[in-house]
Amino acid sequence: MKVLNSDRLDRLAQARWFELQASAAALKGDDAFAERLALQANIYAPAHSSPEERLRALAAARVRQRRAETGTVRRTPRKFDFLYAPTLRGLSTEFSSLAPLHPDVFSVPKHELDHALETATEGALLEKYRRSVLDARPHVTGGLVQHAYIAEQYGDASIAARLAAICNRRLFVHGVRDPLAIAVSTYNHELIARHGGAYRFLAVDEKTGFGRAPLDLDRRWRFRPRTLLGRATRRHAPLPLAAAHRDAILDEALGAPRHYAVGSCYARHFEVWKPLDLTRRPESTRHTVQRLFEAIGVNDALEHPAFHASEGTTVHRLMVQNLMNVQCEGHALSLGLGYANRAIFSNSFLMGELYAFQADDRFAGTELAGLTLALTVPLEQWVLLPAALRLRLIEEGRLLAFCNEVLVPEWLASHAAWQAALSRHLLKHLEAAMVDRLKDRVGRDFEQFLKHHPAFENAWPAAIAALGRHPRQSPITSPRLRPRFAGG
Repeated sequence: MKVLNSDRLDRLAQARWFELQASAAALKGDDAFAERLALQANIYAPAHSSPEERLRALAAARVRQRRAETGTVRRTPRKFDFLYAPTLRGLSTEFSSLAPLHPDVFSVPKHELDHALETATEGALLEKYRRSVLDARPHVTGGLVQHAYIAEQYGDASIAARLAAICNRRLFVHGVRDPLAIAVSTYNHELIARHGGAYRFLAVDEKTGFGRAPLDLDRRWRFRPRTLLGRATRRHAPLPLAAAHRDAILDEALGAPRHYAVGSCYARHFEVWKPLDLTRRPESTRHTVQRLFEAIGVNDALEHPAFHASEGTTVHRLMVQNLMNVQCEGHALSLGLGYANRAIFSNSFLMGELYAFQADDRFAGTELAGLTLALTVPLEQWVLLPAALRLRLIEEGRLLAFCNEVLVPEWLASHAAWQAALSRHLLKHLEAAMVDRLKDRVGRDFEQFLKHHPAFENAWPAAIAALGRHPRQSPITSPRLRPRFAGG
C-alpha cells in the first residue's frame, strides 16, 4: 500500500495549512467548521498542534474581532441571502459540505437546519447566525441549503413559507436533474435504505468484521485468517424483496421528479426562481458547486481539493456507514475508509483523515480503483484520546499496519458480498413500461416546468424524448413521500 503522507515534514506542512483554514473559518463565524479543521491539524501533527490550545486561541480571536466590530453592526438586521432547495436527490448533502469552503460564503450546517425545521425553531436559528455572521460580516453571503422536509415532497407547502421568512426573499436556487435519473436514483437509494441495511455490510454479509465487537489493534494477526478469506467463500444473506416491495418503492420513485410542484411552491415566496442543472457532464471541468457559486453571485472560479470527490455516490455511503471497531490501550476507535482530501470537509459524516494512500491492485474492478483514499476516524473519538496516545499512534505506524493487513482486505470482501446481495435488485435505467408510468405520474408537471424554464428543453434530451408532451390534464402533485427517508 503506497502511503502518500507518512513523511513527518509533509504532515507538518499539512497541519499548518489546516490551522490557517481553521483561523479563516473562525473569523467568518463558522465555529463548527473551524473546530473540525483544528482537529485535523492535530491528526497530521500531534506533537505540533494541540486542538485544545488551538480552539482556545480561535475563541479568543473571535472575541477580539467582535469587540472591534462593536458599533459597526448594520442598523437593518440581515436575513439569509439565498435558499437552495432541490427536487429529491439533489446534492443537498454535498452542497451543505462544500459551500462553506468558499471564503465568501456561509451555509448553515445541514443537521442544524433539519433540526430547526423539525422543531419549528428557524427563527432562533436566524438570530444565532445573525449575531455571529450575517450582521457582523457584510461581505459574506449567508444561505441555507435544505436537505430534509422539502416542500411538496417530504414537507407541506408551509415549509417554503417558513424558510422564506428567514431569508431576504430575493433568491431561491432550485436543484434539478433529469427526471429519469431522479427516478432511478430514488429507487436505488430507497431500496438500499429499507431492505439493504441502510448501506451497512452487516445486514447482508454474515462474515463481515464491520460493525462488530472491537478488535485489539495490537493483536491484529489473530484476525488475518478470517479477513483474508477469498471472495468466493463469502456468504450473503438473502434479501426479503418480494415483487410487491419493489413495486411499492418504484411507485414512490416514479412520483419523485416533480420539478414544477416543488419549484413553484417555493417561487411564490421569492423574487427569483433559479433552477440549477445538477447534471455532471463528462465534457465539463466545473464542479456542480461552482455552478451554485455562480448562481448566488460569488467567485465561481474557486478551486479546492474537495471538489474532486463526491458524497453523492453509493460507494461513498458504503465507506462512511461501515466502520471497524478497535480497542487500543483501553480506548475505542472506529476506523474506516474515505476519499482523501474530502472526508474531513463533510459536515454530515464528521471524520478525520489519518493517512492518505493510493488504491492498489486489490481495488481493481471496484469503483475505487486508482483513487486516493484515506484511513478515517470519527473526530469525536480522536479528541478523547490522551495526547501521548495520539502521538504514538501516528508515529509508530500501528494504524497503517491495521489498515493494510486487516481493514482493506475485509472492506473489499464485504463490499463484494454486499454487491452480490444487492446489485441484481438495483436499477441502471428505466424499462419502457416504467417510463410509461413515469410519464403518467409526472408528465404534466414536467410540461409545466419546461413552460416556465424553456432553457431546459435542450438540457435533458432523453427525458424530452421519453416524457414528451403529456396529453392528459393529470394532477401535478401526488401523495407525499414517507418522511422517514427525508433528504435531498
